[in-house]
Amino acid sequence: MLSVRRAVLLGAALLPSRSLPGLVDEPHVALLVAAHDEAATIDRLLTTIEQLDWPRDRLHVVLVDDGSTDGTWEQMQAWARANEGTEAVRAGGRVGKARALNAALAAAPASAEVVVAVDADLRLAPDYLRRLVRAFHEPDVAAAAAFVTAANPDDTLVARYAALETWVHQLVTAAGKDRLALNPPTFAGSAYRRAALEEIGGFPPAHPGDDVGVSAALTRRGWRTCFVRAASADHVLARGVADYWRQHLRWGRNVFEAGRIGVHDGSAAGRPRRLELALAAVGYGDRIAFAGALALAATRRLSPAVPAAYAGLRALESVVAVAKAGHARRLPAHLAAAAVVLPLDVAASVAAAVTLRSRRPASWRSPARPR
Repeated sequence: MLSVRRAVLLGAALLPSRSLPGLVDEPHVALLVAAHDEAATIDRLLTTIEQLDWPRDRLHVVLVDDGSTDGTWEQMQAWARANEGTEAVRAGGRVGKARALNAALAAAPASAEVVVAVDADLRLAPDYLRRLVRAFHEPDVAAAAAFVTAANPDDTLVARYAALETWVHQLVTAAGKDRLALNPPTFAGSAYRRAALEEIGGFPPAHPGDDVGVSAALTRRGWRTCFVRAASADHVLARGVADYWRQHLRWGRNVFEAGRIGVHDGSAAGRPRRLELALAAVGYGDRIAFAGALALAATRRLSPAVPAAYAGLRALESVVAVAKAGHARRLPAHLAAAAVVLPLDVAASVAAAVTLRSRRPASWRSPARPR
């Protein structure tokens, strides 16, 4: 079923994207930035916020510090003092990303119709808001995810594979779901209709997967989410094995956990979206199934054609994603990285499932990144 889902989304991603209407007027936007120990990288985000093509009287920036100890809070305060329409707040100790974002949401002015939550390590394109906010012209849209690409796709073998994952997840999976109106998840730089976000109680603090959790909750309330390829940002990917392991352990748990958010409250979503939610909640489970299929094939209890077909489908996804990202000439390097790093990805998926089962806590920690 997961392979069929991948094939359907791949086919849909190859179709022309749905067009968005032009922006008639600029709504009041609240830009929320939650950070923990991001002193080394937050300046790159703040610089791009200054360069956004958006009326300053319709943009309010809220910087919230989640218990940083490295000077992040001091940087936030200094930037807020130097920029009108900005405030810096402290979350009150280390409370976690979701609670920090909720603190920022509470501090945002009531006039802000659209809320944009961005990670502290992003770098936004100047037209980021102008393209992203267009999605809210349609009244049933509650959230819009931007295209967050890789700033360092060729740094290391791990970074090459992480870039490939990023492109597949967004340019194939999210693009296909958007084309089929199956509600793609929100990512690190996404916009939300404030009324819809407040309807579900804000970002879910009981679950670490704030972005995918919000998407699931909005879908179950009958709202629509979309993916806006034209709205772009980038971030620095994990470069080493340890950073990649911690990051994917957290992501895997986030996806598994987010699938349970609001599940007992009923659903106003149509059957196709409910089915997609159920399949998406399996998260990285197809990696675990692939490992099992390889083991069965090695002991001759399953035809080798089964894991080979899955690997072929993933390779086809990779070709499409790399081409759509504009890196077709680097395809051999990214496929070679996939062949080497995929076992680490599979192992992280298994570990995520095990730690979720054991209820061990997952921390919000950014990988070590260069400036």
